[in-house]
Amino acid sequence: MSGVVFVTVLRSQLCVLYTQGIANREWREFGRTEVIDNTLNPDFVRKFILDYFFEERQNLRFDLRG
Repeated sequence: MSGVVFVTVLRSQLCVLYTQGIANREWREFGRTEVIDNTLNPDFVRKFILDYFFEERQNLRFDLRG
């Protein structure tokens, strides 16, 4: 297999957190992390603080973008 070249592309990464409303079920952006450049395994520093209600279902969606 001579002449075969493997290329790894490093991209900038960020995470977007969405919460889903109880009444209308629409997703709303809650927050974003910082952008981490040139990595396949980002280690985000920004934390999200949310209120937790034991008796309610709280849907969260984490989208990784890069």
